[in-house]
Amino acid sequence: YFDELYHVLFVAPAFWLGRIFWKKGDEGTIDRFGPNGIAAVVAGTGAYARKAQSGHIYTYALVMLLGLAAAATWAMVG
Repeated sequence: YFDELYHVLFVAPAFWLGRIFWKKGDEGTIDRFGPNGIAAVVAGTGAYARKAQSGHIYTYALVMLLGLAAAATWAMVG
C-alpha cells in the first residue's frame, strides 16, 4: 500500500504540475514566441516578398533605374 499512497501523494501531483508547465509554459509561451513565432514571421515575409516578384527582368531594371535617378536627384538637390 505504500507505493499506492506514494503515487497518490507525490507522483500524480508532480505529473499534473509538469503537464501544466509543459502546456502553458513551454508550448504556450516559449514555442509560441520562439521557434513557432520566428517561423510565422519568415512565412509572412516570404508571402509579402512573393507579391513583389513578377519574374520580368525589365521590371526589375526599371525599378533599379528609377531608384538610381531618385538617389542622384536627391544627391544633387539635397
